[in-house]
Amino acid sequence: MYRSTHAARAAACRQRLLDAVKLWLALGSLLLLTGLLPVHSALLGWSLPFWLVAAPLLLLSTLAPHLPRQWLRRCGTRRRPLHAAIWN
Repeated sequence: MYRSTHAARAAACRQRLLDAVKLWLALGSLLLLTGLLPVHSALLGWSLPFWLVAAPLLLLSTLAPHLPRQWLRRCGTRRRPLHAAIWN
């Protein structure tokens, strides 16, 4: 019984951490895409895109290495081939 509750707590903690990293990535990408924050500045250089996009991607690849493949697979199934979109 102890092991199951400990495993459930660890899984819940890991899920909260993944959700926080996903939120960090989404908000950082949104800030960079909307132009509210510059991608490159004289003072900070390229460090802002690193901390807003690259750092959460690195954390996601460490915590859940299967997640980017699932996202790519999900995006690939939504797209229709070009010839099918033209001829149908």
